[in-house]
Amino acid sequence: YGQLNKELYKKFFLNAEERQAIRDGYIYIHDMKDRLDGVNCCLADIGNILKNGFECGNMWYTEPNSLDVAFDVISDIAMSMAAQQYGGYTIPEVDKILAPCAEKSYWKYRKEYSEICGMIEHDNNTHVDNTVSAEEYATKKVYRDFEQGFQSWEYRFNTVGSSRGDYPFIATSFGIGTGKFECMATEAILKVRMNGQGKKGFKKPVLFPKLTFLY
Repeated sequence: YGQLNKELYKKFFLNAEERQAIRDGYIYIHDMKDRLDGVNCCLADIGNILKNGFECGNMWYTEPNSLDVAFDVISDIAMSMAAQQYGGYTIPEVDKILAPCAEKSYWKYRKEYSEICGMIEHDNNTHVDNTVSAEEYATKKVYRDFEQGFQSWEYRFNTVGSSRGDYPFIATSFGIGTGKFECMATEAILKVRMNGQGKKGFKKPVLFPKLTFLY
């Protein structure tokens, strides 16, 4: 069946020059046998899906208002969509997608720090200058959220099978974003991958998600 679909694809969707180029080894068309009757490989528009919320199964997901929630929601989307197609599934430009949520978390942590300082000032009756410290506190917390979020993806995408019965071939791309939070995401995803997963002394890089650095 696969070989038949492959020959039908070459006959009806390629011209003579393209077929000859395949025979000569100049080009290779990925998964020709799966291109006629199914979706093969997907570059998902995750940013647009998250915007203003969406429906999945019997649930309505609201647009994430924090970074940690965004990681959870995106992994739910990825597992659901990857189970409904054949081939790889890419979460594109995660640095740009996650940056708005990271900024929301940043200001949430700034407010949290101000409230903590306010309580200290009230209890001790002393003035607390938190202008610089609030920035450092919030940035550190957001970076930690990035690390934990990417780590959660590595755990889930390598241990939870899809409803199709396999582990989806999931990839992410990043690197084009140049803002503060985009760069933070790029650094964190690489750091998490380099550190590896597993027990102490036996850590190794995971298989998924594949990392694609754009430049």
